[in-house]
Amino acid sequence: IPSSLEGRLRNTHLRKTDAMVPLFEAVVNSIQALEDFPAVNDFEPTIKIVVRRIPQPKLGFEEDKTGRAPQEKITGFEIIDNGVGFDDSNFKSFKTLDSGHKYSKGCKGIGRLAWLKAFEYVDVTSTFKDSSGVLKTRCFKCDGRRWVYDESLVDAEVGAKCETSVSLCKFKDPFVEYMPKIGETIAERILEHCLWYYLRDTPPPRIILIDGDRTIDFDSSFDLRRNTSTKRESLMINGCEFTLSHIKLIAEQKPMPRLGLCANGRLVREIGLAGKVPGLFGKLKQDDGEFTYVCYVSSPILDQAVTNERTDFTFSDHGETDSLFGDVSLNNIIDAVVKRSADYLASELSAVKEASSKRVAEYVNY
Repeated sequence: IPSSLEGRLRNTHLRKTDAMVPLFEAVVNSIQALEDFPAVNDFEPTIKIVVRRIPQPKLGFEEDKTGRAPQEKITGFEIIDNGVGFDDSNFKSFKTLDSGHKYSKGCKGIGRLAWLKAFEYVDVTSTFKDSSGVLKTRCFKCDGRRWVYDESLVDAEVGAKCETSVSLCKFKDPFVEYMPKIGETIAERILEHCLWYYLRDTPPPRIILIDGDRTIDFDSSFDLRRNTSTKRESLMINGCEFTLSHIKLIAEQKPMPRLGLCANGRLVREIGLAGKVPGLFGKLKQDDGEFTYVCYVSSPILDQAVTNERTDFTFSDHGETDSLFGDVSLNNIIDAVVKRSADYLASELSAVKEASSKRVAEYVNY
């Protein structure tokens, strides 16, 4: 059945507030490319994310209210990895709309459509080993009119190594206006979206974000943020199994406690927990300092219910249920997680309650 690129782009729904989704897709693609790379000695799986901005003359005295130099407008991103690359199989899949090539990894085959919703074109250079073990370099571009064009495939240069560069070029309005302006915030959002890769037993790749003269290494950032105690548990909700990951984040930029609904190992939707769990309104205290509580929830039913754009779920927010997903609604999930969160934080919440009672007593006796 012939497929219309313009029609598929038109029917790919990406809210302007989801401006980071194309970048998320590119980073996850790189993670998967590294997973597919054959294990060899001294191999360090690495992803570099380069922020591209409009160059501006630096006068040396311009600062905003926080003391930061003003941030130039972002024009795009370059994502570089040393994974398996665009070999013949992956390139064929890339050119096939709605490809099921990586369906087993939760891929829906539409990530590049998200790229073209938010960027004018994509420029790719990939050095990979072909089926005979010979290093080749493939270059191509794609956009919303010509799809894949300017293709070339040549022998790699002497001394070359496997490396793929994907450049997302010419950020479109209105998406560019909703992209975080500061590199640290962009890194924080990527880390939150890909947090599953840091929670599983397999070590994550090294991810580095480069924004001008600022370099952010995700490894050190994540170590500073995560408390050593992370608890996972299973939870049955109306006959469906869910996995809860209770996490205590330190040095957290967003101090509000929250629930993160995940699908296929990626964060899809966040819901604030402040006020939903009695006594939980912000940071909590433990023996070695303050932390922000986050609970990440995953389930096969969430994998099924996520939209193609990975920005929401298709089941009801309210009490109504959908026969496709059994008797599960968003409210069912929130209510069940709130109870488990209260149990997990019982000690810290008890201390909050005790401190509150003490303040009330002191005020009454004043």
